[in-house]
This record gives sequence, structure tokens and C-alpha cells, in this order.
Amino acid sequence: MLRYLAIGKLNPKICFSTDLINFFILKKCVHSISVPLSLIFTESLSSKRFPDVWKTATVIPLLKKGNDTDASNFRPISLTHPLARLFERIVIKALTRDFAHRLSPLQIGFLNKRSCPLALLDSICENHRMISKPKSWLDVIL
Repeated sequence: MLRYLAIGKLNPKICFSTDLINFFILKKCVHSISVPLSLIFTESLSSKRFPDVWKTATVIPLLKKGNDTDASNFRPISLTHPLARLFERIVIKALTRDFAHRLSPLQIGFLNKRSCPLALLDSICENHRMISKPKSWLDVIL
């Protein structure tokens, strides 16, 4: 069931691989391809081997802003293999499900719906609460 959900959430427009596998094809063939992919992913985990072709990426320039004739206006984007990205999503989902209860509620990084602005807002509120007390002081290390 997890593999159907993971494939269903793929964006069919963001993908590239040298063997022409893309998210559009994966989404259209989800019922016929999910069992073979599950076997490949399970074998990869049990053998502790990751296919070499999945370790490569295609780097493309993406225009940030400004004139497209100036190379400094571009930033590199690495497009990894779609099966590697799908495998990563499934593994992360399973790890999050199994270990989320062990994480501190103060953990901000690398979790869904928790971001740098949220961390900053939380720390500002905490700092304000600390210095609002009479005769209080606060040291902050950045």
C-alpha cells in the first residue's frame, strides 16, 4: 500500500533519467509495476546494495533571475534517478513512522511541517518569554 501512495504523490513533470524512466510512466503503470519495484527495493535493502545507475544525477542549469546570457544567473539542479527518489521516499516514510516517537518535540530540521521560520519564531517567542520576567537576562549564541 505504501508503494501505491508513494508513486501516486510523484510529480510527473519533475523527472529525468538516462534510461527514460520518468514519474509519468511510473504513475500510469502503478498497478503493474509496484510489485516488481517492491521486490527490487526489498532486495536492495536486504543485500545492502544500491544500484549504481541510481547513484548518478544529471545536472542542469536553472535560471534564478536576470539575463539568461550571464552564467552567474543560473544555479545547478541535480536530477537524480526517479527510482532512487521513489526508493528514498518509501524508506524515509518508513523510518519516520517507526522513529518519530523517539524524536524530541523540539526537533525542527529534516521533518515535515517544521521549518527555519518556525524555529526562528519559536526561539523569538521563547526569548521574549524569558526576558519578560523581572530581573531576568538571556544569553544567545548564534
